[in-house]
Amino acid sequence: TVNGAATKIGTATVHDDLTWDFTPSALEDGEYAIKVQIQAIGADGTTGRVVSSTTKLTVNKATTIGTKATIDAVADDVSTNGSTITADLKSGISTDDTTPELSGTIDAELVAGEVLSIYNGTTKLGEATVTGTGWTFTPTALAKGAYSFTAQVENVDGETGSRSPAFDLNVQSLVDAVTIAYDEGSNTGELGVRYVMMYQNSPDAEQEMRIGEVEVWDAKGNNVALNATVVRKTGVSYHLPDSALWDGTKIVDGVKTGEGGYAASQETKDNWVQIDLGGYYNVNEVKFYERFDKGSENVRHSNIGIFLSANDMSTSTYTELEASSTASLVGVTNFSTEASEVNTFAFTEGTVTDDTTPTLSGKLDVALGTNEELAVYDSVNGAAATRIGKATV
Repeated sequence: TVNGAATKIGTATVHDDLTWDFTPSALEDGEYAIKVQIQAIGADGTTGRVVSSTTKLTVNKATTIGTKATIDAVADDVSTNGSTITADLKSGISTDDTTPELSGTIDAELVAGEVLSIYNGTTKLGEATVTGTGWTFTPTALAKGAYSFTAQVENVDGETGSRSPAFDLNVQSLVDAVTIAYDEGSNTGELGVRYVMMYQNSPDAEQEMRIGEVEVWDAKGNNVALNATVVRKTGVSYHLPDSALWDGTKIVDGVKTGEGGYAASQETKDNWVQIDLGGYYNVNEVKFYERFDKGSENVRHSNIGIFLSANDMSTSTYTELEASSTASLVGVTNFSTEASEVNTFAFTEGTVTDDTTPTLSGKLDVALGTNEELAVYDSVNGAAATRIGKATV
């Protein structure tokens, strides 16, 4: 039966072992329903004494599908750190959108058994949603890197249409990618926060200084103070580690409960503890925890200034640090109730330097596109951002 019409197409050869075979003349494209039957020699009808079940066969002499696809647009709807949202990206450029929407057209509607597949190079990413001759596709979150998207029509028999022209896209991330170095003025080296000082400043009565735990969170979401080096002001007595009560290094051990931490055993108005982070970091936040099991010591956890700097502050007084151009006071602790277990201080100022020509540097995730450059912008004292130059890549 060819496309619904039953026709005798020949006689099979039956062998001595009772097997049989038959090769028809060249079949045209179409859907076939093949049956064999036993009938009288020379009979020319479709009536048989014994009839087989139907075996279906589709003949399609074409080796590829003729329907062609194109990628017409890729949309970016993500804004990171104020990046531009672009509804129509161009091939070969960069984006920070890890799930950009691809869209396009096909030159004919799909037929039964056909799908539109989206590829990155030779890797199939998935199948597009097709409506009429239009389609859209949003990939699963893409890792940072270079991508070359193509689209092609495929069917259940493994036949394929021609690939669309490639749409190239670079998924980049510049978050926390800027390092600043300074080589003039009072210091040289990388610019960032390395030292965090907890400096007691008791305006009235002398008091013992207490610190439970200190966390320093960078822009990547890491507590960079964890297990860092801790030093204290000499000449001020404190509870020794072998007392089983206090250990200065425990203010950075990640444990915010129990009796661990730092405690001076001498009442003063001028005491400090400094953390050396061991490297330079883009710091967003400092968290100061009181010793949780000593709520009655709230006042001893209070009036402690939190200073951040790229430089060692151990030789400076509180007053000198307040006036310093290379240190930033982010806040002063205040534990006034039993429930006040942590003080949080945001840091958005950046580190201060007297170098007027610092060197900015970083690293891209992917090479720039042909028509791209890495521009550098600055907002001075809160004013609108202004382009100050182009980086060498």
